[in-house]
Amino acid sequence: MCRIFWLPMLINPKFAIIAHDITAIFCAWALVLLTRFNFEIPPAHFVDASASAAPIVVLIQGVVNGYFGLYRGLWRFASLPDLWNLFRSASLGTFVIAISLFVLNRLEYIPRSTVVLYPLFLIVLLGGPRLFYRILKDRSMAALRHGIGKKVLVVGGGTAGEAVIREMLRESDFRPLGLVD
Repeated sequence: MCRIFWLPMLINPKFAIIAHDITAIFCAWALVLLTRFNFEIPPAHFVDASASAAPIVVLIQGVVNGYFGLYRGLWRFASLPDLWNLFRSASLGTFVIAISLFVLNRLEYIPRSTVVLYPLFLIVLLGGPRLFYRILKDRSMAALRHGIGKKVLVVGGGTAGEAVIREMLRESDFRPLGLVD
C-alpha cells in the first residue's frame, strides 16, 4: 500500500496560510511591474530582472512575515493588531528587499515605484483574504445562532466583556442581549 506522505501538509491550516502568503507575495511583486507599465507587456530586461529577484523577494518577505507572527494566529481571529503586524511586516520587508536588491544589482531594471507600490499591494493581498475570512466566519456563525440560545446579560465591560460576547456569539448556547458595566 502506497502511503501519501505529503497529504497531512495539505490539510494543515498553517501550511495553507504559508502557501497563500507565498502566492500573494509573488502576485504583489508581479503586480508592481504590471502597474509600472500600465498593464502592458514590459520590456524583456525588466521582466528578467523582476523574475530573478522574485525568489529573493519571496524568501525575505516570508522570513519577515514569520518574524512578525503572521503565521501564528488563525484567520478567524484576524483583528486590528494582526493588520498592524501586517503593515509593519510589509514595511520592513520592503526596506530589506530594497537594500538587498540594491546590494546585489543596484536595483538595475527594478522600477523605483516598487518601494511605494509593493507594500500597498502586499497589504491588500495578505490582509484582504484574512479579513474576508473573518467576516465570513463571524457572519456564518451568527446566522447559525441567530435566535437560538438562552438570553443573557453580560456584566463587566472593556476588552474582557467584548471577548466574552464574541465567544458567546461564536461558540456557545447563550445569546447576549446587552452589556452592563
